[in-house]
Amino acid sequence: MGGKTTRRRIFGTEIRECRELTCGEVVNGWKAVEFIGGGGFGKVFKVKKKVKEGWQTGALKIYSPPDERGSHAESEKWRFIQEVKLLKALGGHFAPMFYDSGMFRGVPFFVMEFLTPLKPSTMPGNDPEIRRMMLDLSEGVRKLHDEGWIHCDIKPDNVGRMVDGKYVLIDFGSAHIRDPDGVEIHQIRENTRNVRSGVYRICATKYYDPPDLNFTPARDIYALGHLLRDCFKDVVPPEWSLIINKCISWQSKYRYPNAFMLWDDVYHIEEKRAEIYWDLRKKKIKEHRAVERSLAKAVSKDVKWEAILSHDQDLTSPDMTVFRIELGKYPVTCFTVKEPLRLKENTVVLISGCGVLKADISGPSSSIVVLREYAALNNVNAKCPPENELLYAIVGPGGYLNFPKIKEADRPKFFLEKGKRRIFRDIDATTAFRFNGPDTFSDIERQSIAGLRKSDIPKRYRDQLMAFFKGDGFSVIPSKSR
Repeated sequence: MGGKTTRRRIFGTEIRECRELTCGEVVNGWKAVEFIGGGGFGKVFKVKKKVKEGWQTGALKIYSPPDERGSHAESEKWRFIQEVKLLKALGGHFAPMFYDSGMFRGVPFFVMEFLTPLKPSTMPGNDPEIRRMMLDLSEGVRKLHDEGWIHCDIKPDNVGRMVDGKYVLIDFGSAHIRDPDGVEIHQIRENTRNVRSGVYRICATKYYDPPDLNFTPARDIYALGHLLRDCFKDVVPPEWSLIINKCISWQSKYRYPNAFMLWDDVYHIEEKRAEIYWDLRKKKIKEHRAVERSLAKAVSKDVKWEAILSHDQDLTSPDMTVFRIELGKYPVTCFTVKEPLRLKENTVVLISGCGVLKADISGPSSSIVVLREYAALNNVNAKCPPENELLYAIVGPGGYLNFPKIKEADRPKFFLEKGKRRIFRDIDATTAFRFNGPDTFSDIERQSIAGLRKSDIPKRYRDQLMAFFKGDGFSVIPSKSR
């Protein structure tokens, strides 16, 4: 059955407009099998065509504006034809492959490679895939801008993925000639009507369209920034956040000036991640050093266990008994307990705060001592397993564990056998433990600096290491020229 048609004069010529293309109809050998959707002046169908290798699948878009659009019909048809030109210029690498075009019942149509569009729920969610998508799209946008065009409607629905995994833009119906002078203006795009809903709307999509509706690269870069933001559900990593913020600035002059610079930052995202990580680590280390220096000024105080050891009834269960030791805040105190503490089976001792505890603690392997925050423990117990099998965990930024009466030579006895762990450390924390070492980190700092001054290490390395121990600014990774 043929589709419903109407007549109208465009460019002085009477034409018959395709109002509907029903499934099963054949257009230049392409059989319509499914209606996909439509915009203000075109409908898209999934089509198939018989070829030597079997059936070739494509997406057919046919010009079909609503009757009410009379005054805009000419510009809409021009946009439709222009989309064909862009597909021919970009197709196969930055856009879907262009297959066919022609006239059907007096209106233009074209067929392109069929690609399933992305949805907010199907956006890539891991760093390698996000990086690949942004590299592909920013490269495609750069090519489109080089051709003198602005896409104007970048969003998940207009991004597809090819068989080889490459991400491309799949709809150029809203593309507009690039503004040559690049002057920032605020203007309203001409309206189009959604075929399904019948509702008129501004071209492009709210949220992905910037406040400055000018036709410059900044417009597409703004949309790419929001597209990137869609990949992260909750927390955006710092390195990606920097790129997103530079894309979606409300003032176009603060966005990336072109798509290549966006591509370049995405390409070097691993270096940015390392730089940001070490910048944060340098800041944290500097803060830690300030706290650690304060430990050298700790006020000594002899106490009994009853004064600092408290039973945590909330955390205690039939299977585990929990005790707490709060070393306090500034001013820092060095607590010395002369009476030994022998822990029973299944006991946890949580030591937290900023300060130093010097005591004799021992227990079975089912019990554990946990150091949190800036707590330093000097366990003066001199026994190695099996007499003392107590476990330790160092959690937080500046915990320190020292065994003043156990020498480094006794390390094998302390750990029983190779690979046996008795001390567990937070991997991302500035933590340490020593056998027969200094009482605090600040002591290690002073000893290290004194040793470096006397060493024959080349000056540039020596200065770098001394800056590290002093907590001053230092560079962990060399800067690379791009």
